[in-house]
Amino acid sequence: VNQLLLKTDNAGLSNFNLNQNLETFLTSQEKQFIQHCLEQTKDLDQACDVLKISKSNLYKKIKDLNINYE
Repeated sequence: VNQLLLKTDNAGLSNFNLNQNLETFLTSQEKQFIQHCLEQTKDLDQACDVLKISKSNLYKKIKDLNINYE
């Protein structure tokens, strides 16, 4: 996780908008973090290990957050 966090560039915070509610902001950040994790690991099992979630939960988040992953 630390290595993954070190590769981020605070892009999510630069788009911070006070007109959005907390739930919208957190959902957006979760989506960006999962996308970044998938891009860096290129493997669902490794992404699950980094995110500390089950594979079924990751699949659900990919679907619910409309994340494009092949």
